[in-house]
Amino acid sequence: ELTAMWRSSRLEFTVVFIPTVVAAFVIGLEYAVFVGVACSLPLVLIRAASPVVERGEAVSRAGEEAGVAVVRLTGALAFPGVAKLEAALESVKARVIVLDVEAVTSSDFSSAVALSDGASALRARGGALYLAAARESVRRVVEGVTGCDVEDGVRFAFDMDEALSSAAADVAAAAQDCAPGVHT
Repeated sequence: ELTAMWRSSRLEFTVVFIPTVVAAFVIGLEYAVFVGVACSLPLVLIRAASPVVERGEAVSRAGEEAGVAVVRLTGALAFPGVAKLEAALESVKARVIVLDVEAVTSSDFSSAVALSDGASALRARGGALYLAAARESVRRVVEGVTGCDVEDGVRFAFDMDEALSSAAADVAAAAQDCAPGVHT
């Protein structure tokens, strides 16, 4: 069992299991339970507050060349996961990013600021940031930071189909603006 625990999660083995076993021998089993809970609580909280970030396979590979990329987020968007969210947004080279947030359970102020900053960076290079299928609670937090101005803030779409068609229209409009001989 110990080798399986080591192979499956070295972090939990060293941060939770070892201190709990040592506490059981030093201060007794009853208090060792509290030590184990205290050691595992930060891990649980960090995992609960960090989003899982996945690039949309089919859409992003073909779409990123056309200027659209899809990033799927799962879990909570909260302060401990902001760096991961920012890194995901910065790594995408597409002009327009569609974030599939249907599986995002909650968001906080810091993640909304990160989304607003990501939208600003994309806007500076002629792009946009869409949130597709956002829960009302997530949308409310993001709108509280970014405002409801579609041109300046994060753009919301009811579902992925709406987000992708709007994103494709944005890319087509930008391409037409950049075409030789076209002046608007």
